Amino acid sequence: MVTRKSTKSIVVVDATDTNPNIDLFTWAGNGNLGDDWILEVGSRIFPNSRVVKEAWCKYPWHWGTRCLVGMHSQDSKKPILLWGGGWLASDQKQYRTLRRWKRHVLRAKASGREVFGFGLGLGPFTYDLASKAAVLNALNGKLWVRSASDLIDSAEVNPTYASDCTLLELNNLVAKPKTQKVWDYLICLPEYSSHWENQIDGLSNEKYFATVDLLMSSIPPNAKVAFLESVTGDLTDWQSNSYQVLRPESPEEMRENITSATCVVTARLHPGLMAAMSGSRVIAIAYHHKFNILEEFEIPVIWGVKNLDIADVKNSAKANPAKLQIALRRIEEGLEGLITALKTND
Repeated sequence: MVTRKSTKSIVVVDATDTNPNIDLFTWAGNGNLGDDWILEVGSRIFPNSRVVKEAWCKYPWHWGTRCLVGMHSQDSKKPILLWGGGWLASDQKQYRTLRRWKRHVLRAKASGREVFGFGLGLGPFTYDLASKAAVLNALNGKLWVRSASDLIDSAEVNPTYASDCTLLELNNLVAKPKTQKVWDYLICLPEYSSHWENQIDGLSNEKYFATVDLLMSSIPPNAKVAFLESVTGDLTDWQSNSYQVLRPESPEEMRENITSATCVVTARLHPGLMAAMSGSRVIAIAYHHKFNILEEFEIPVIWGVKNLDIADVKNSAKANPAKLQIALRRIEEGLEGLITALKTND
């Protein structure tokens, strides 16, 4: 297993002169460089925060359940900020994660602590709508979501449309020197997951592999191709290929890999966002509605199962810089609103 390391080399714009003292929850540390990137952005903006993780409880009275560790004591009344990532969904019959977060959020509220959510990905919701309603109601008026689809899945609590937290790094990524081109194509593909079938009509294990096989068979024999593993274990399904494998250990290394490619093909959202912000050509294969954030920037997104020729990638568009700046302004305004709300709570 690849051990991920964090880096503080990425600089983001600090939107405030003072930083609220909060508990900051992300999904970082689980082998996903996109989530690690989200934490780096949050830690830069909120340097006084405590990073909170979900773990198995060690106390006898909560044995066998999960709790939030690393928090301020309950009597501190410091707010909890759920920062970025695909956070709340119930599209599988096993929806224990949704119920756990119902318990975490309601316990925090009962102890007098406010819970905020910023840049969150939500849905789809198919099961246990009562738990969904309980969590969203607790976030009512304190929720900023990352895409237009998330607005639909949380419309009952009037969320604010922000964007993905990593957009706060846009100007920094634009300014970074680009790595010399080494690869004609950089491929970033997750292993198949059965819950995708609940999100994209017509998608199945066989059709996903068939789409990828068609894509790979269209690559010219003399092309320089590498596979990028942005999430530990992604390459389980692709070990038989003869292309070089890149396993970056930090978001900064992932950026260097991405900018070293002429074209990027990704079914992972954050490599797609990083490529878009870095000015690389990119095309996305979608398995979830969150990929419509790339469509906002005029990045080609393949929904469902379609024949994909590598020539489509070669000719794929770069992100529209004006659309990226619009998203940046929107999330910066959202961040200002969040910080104001946190200060008011403090």
